[in-house]
Amino acid sequence: MHKQNQPQWLGAIAIAFLSLSFPLLFAEAALANPKPAISAQQQETEAQEINRLIEQLKTDDELEWHNTIQKLAARGESALPYLIASVSHPDMRVRLGTISVLEAGHLQSLAFVSLSEKLGNSQQDAKVRRYISQALLLVLHDGYFWEEQDWSSAIPVLTSALEDSDALVRRSAAYALGKIGAEAKSAIPALTSALQDPDDSVRRSAASALGRMGAEAKSAIPALTSALQDPDNSVHVRINAAGALVKIGAEAKSAIPALILALQDPDDSVRMNATFVLASMGAEAKSAIPALILVLQDPDDSVRMNAAGALASMGAEAKSAIPALILAFKDSNASVRMSATSALGRMGAEAKSAIPALILALQDPDDSMRMNAAGALGSMGAEAKSAIPALILALKDSNDSVRGSATSALGSMGAEAKSAIPELVNLLPDDSFMVLFTLGSIASSLEKNASQLTNQELDKVIQELNLALKIAEDPTNKFSVDQIDRLRYPLNVLKEIRRDRLFKQAILQNPWAWVGIFYLIILPSFWLVVLR
Repeated sequence: MHKQNQPQWLGAIAIAFLSLSFPLLFAEAALANPKPAISAQQQETEAQEINRLIEQLKTDDELEWHNTIQKLAARGESALPYLIASVSHPDMRVRLGTISVLEAGHLQSLAFVSLSEKLGNSQQDAKVRRYISQALLLVLHDGYFWEEQDWSSAIPVLTSALEDSDALVRRSAAYALGKIGAEAKSAIPALTSALQDPDDSVRRSAASALGRMGAEAKSAIPALTSALQDPDNSVHVRINAAGALVKIGAEAKSAIPALILALQDPDDSVRMNATFVLASMGAEAKSAIPALILVLQDPDDSVRMNAAGALASMGAEAKSAIPALILAFKDSNASVRMSATSALGRMGAEAKSAIPALILALQDPDDSMRMNAAGALGSMGAEAKSAIPALILALKDSNDSVRGSATSALGSMGAEAKSAIPELVNLLPDDSFMVLFTLGSIASSLEKNASQLTNQELDKVIQELNLALKIAEDPTNKFSVDQIDRLRYPLNVLKEIRRDRLFKQAILQNPWAWVGIFYLIILPSFWLVVLR
């Protein structure tokens, strides 16, 4: 390879070492052959070999460069001190190569601690600290083999580095603290201060790091709220601030007024993240409902969809949004329509005014929309009994998930869904467990409400459920005893109720039965009294 071509392949390398290929290959190579204890002479020989390999990374031959990286990775932990020393090597090829090795799974967490401590060395000049910072960012880029590690020595060093004069060092420190997560909670005050850093990338990393600490970072809520509102912050800072508030959860309710304002942010991503935060708070964020209703008209599909999701998280508290959610059924975006149906489903019977619209939605061309519409109707229980004919039709839908959702919805309506029994029985051999479960639910409800059934209705459901039980008991259908008993027990009770009715009916309609009762009960009692 010629010298003039060097920048091209180095650029390719810079991208390559961010991929998954090196960490996966190196982790396998290093873990496959653990090193036994070696003598001092062997250690010296190995050190010389490692340093020789590191020097070979200066090659202009791309294939040789990759092979050298693999050889270094195979050395495992014994190469770690030499690799750490080489991340600040003046030759970029060496720096990139050593970082690629340090990305390897089991080395990654060890390299993290070593690099953090090296970053905190005040004797390092600015250029070296920048190299170390770059290495730290790149080594942490993929945490697929992240191991349990004692971070106690790294946390104070990284916290101090948040005040370094170099923005890259500060950014790297914030990013690394975020990777540690809640274990680095002692750094929260410093990270909170970093939200006011003059460098935008540092503020962005600080907001992200606070988010990774979850509820532990609740003391940062006011600062994160300010960062969300600050027009001088980039979109990325505002997005990360909103994301941090999401991870802190309901504790961040003091930020609700700022989040309501963020729903009007000119950037789509900021508005979307604001809906995420409000959704994470559930009913605690009910003061945002009017603003979320307006956001259902947002020009961005994802924002509208997530606004409906935020309303869904508030359940029946968001019932004032029902008319707007019904209108959202006509949205041009299928995901928005689906999210609106889910929101109505979360409101249960409070959303009964949406039943006609949900019945129409059972004919939507989108499978997920039909499935969610059936689920929403099911959440309303017997209040949605007017939808039973449409749900029975949905049992013939070409999509398995739609049929399953319709089946479940009918089960939630109990005895009101008795007209669906024949169609459910037809499905039983194919759609199996869910259908049998639903038939059991309907049978249990019929048992509890048997007094409201005429004899003719009772005979009909017993006949239909008997057929279902016969199919369920067929060994080829492989239902468990518990699954079958869910139908058998209430059916047996219904049969007992029917026998009891027949007996009473026979007594009432047969005059000779009354003579028998008199002869067997009344007459003996009369003679006992007389004979006394």
